[in-house]
Amino acid sequence: MASDYDGTLNRNGSVSKEDIKAIEKWRSSGNLFVLVTGRGFPSALREMKYYGVACDFYICNNGSVIYDSDLKCVDSITGDSSVIRPIVDLIIKYKGGRAAVSGGIRRCCVILDRARDISPEENWIEYSQIENIDFKFTQIDTNTKSDAEAKKLTEEINKTFGKYVLAHQNGTNVDITPPEASKPYGINRLSKMLDLPKENILAIGDNTNDLEMILEFNGFAVASGNPFIISKASKIYPSIEALIEENI
Repeated sequence: MASDYDGTLNRNGSVSKEDIKAIEKWRSSGNLFVLVTGRGFPSALREMKYYGVACDFYICNNGSVIYDSDLKCVDSITGDSSVIRPIVDLIIKYKGGRAAVSGGIRRCCVILDRARDISPEENWIEYSQIENIDFKFTQIDTNTKSDAEAKKLTEEINKTFGKYVLAHQNGTNVDITPPEASKPYGINRLSKMLDLPKENILAIGDNTNDLEMILEFNGFAVASGNPFIISKASKIYPSIEALIEENI
């Protein structure tokens, strides 16, 4: 099972006890549970530890990087660092709330808004320090004030830098990855490693960055999801528990 996190497993701000128990039942029956998310690995792992959800694999940064249950990176693709600054310039143009650069377990945020609460747990850098980033990125992400602004930013990034990156819109968020990366790309890479047939994969999501995954695997959507995504899903479920109970 390949499940999105925000809006799918985590609905209305939390992960339900019913979904957690269902995932335990799913795994104890010999099945794999894989988190597939736009989040970076440290963020995804923190969420899973908080809710006590065990994952067999984590596909993070929209398919750019894969970690196993031993927290070992088993696959990763990275982008061309020369585009970081011009992409940050576009984020500034669209008044993005952040400009975060991830590389596996590493992540730094460019300071765009002095009024923002800068957490000491995050590595914040000045705009002038962008050239000092010493790791290759698996994702650059930002958030905008509206879905419409996120759509415009996504389109401009793909038009201007499509040779180097691929921007994925998810509501007001925009995730920018190496050009080949996507959620289905990550799932397919993992399935080849594990020698799993495509028909054995159940995929479920809720928003626009899940569309390719849902189409690729004849997948599902949660009932609380984006209406457009729901219209493209092969079936709608109220929860992860409902999907598991029907397929276990």
